[in-house]
Amino acid sequence: MSQITVLQTKNLMKTYRQGENTVYAVNRLNLSFPYARLSAIIGPSGSGKSTLLHILGGLDEPSGGEVWVRTDDGREQNLYAMTEKQLTAFRGKQFGFVYQNYELLPVMTAMENILIPCIYGGAYFDRDWFNRLVDILELGNRLHHLPSEMSGGEQQRVAMARALIHRPRILFADEPTGNLDSRHATELMDLLSLMREEHNQTVVMVTHDMTLAARADVVYRILDGGLDGVGI
Repeated sequence: MSQITVLQTKNLMKTYRQGENTVYAVNRLNLSFPYARLSAIIGPSGSGKSTLLHILGGLDEPSGGEVWVRTDDGREQNLYAMTEKQLTAFRGKQFGFVYQNYELLPVMTAMENILIPCIYGGAYFDRDWFNRLVDILELGNRLHHLPSEMSGGEQQRVAMARALIHRPRILFADEPTGNLDSRHATELMDLLSLMREEHNQTVVMVTHDMTLAARADVVYRILDGGLDGVGI
């Protein structure tokens, strides 16, 4: 049976002006991300991985090309053909994000940060799922602490819980284990595998960790904004 594609790029471009030169951060990429699978994007620093991830997730408009997403009802939606309001609503419902620098709100506790998609995005709050995430990510004794009172690894785990609380169809993760010790990194990858298997979640992850990349179903290697290799 053929694999369903949930996310696809067509001749995707992102360019910047640097003096008189044009920098190709993303250079004519044609990529397909399969439904309910873990895809890893790897490559050296400055290769365009994070820029690509932000475009895929509707956070940074491309200079050219298209990003297509398969919706719940099986329709194909051109992400950047939406109005800004439509894109914001679509992104808030369909996508989850784990940023490299966490992006936690400093005046909110860990619990409040986790519940942002429910408080401000209108997502349904499932207390049993919340409790399960808190247990898996070992955050039970940190829920009432501010980000400034937590370690980098704890903040990373709060960011992961926030990204997963509304069970998004597609999770985008930028170096999700970058500040975790080996045990917590393994547990986080186990959680992503659980989401894939139990909730049919599609995961698109940028990572430098080849151990993590080895657990992916599809691996895209990016170099100088272009595709340098594919592993399946």
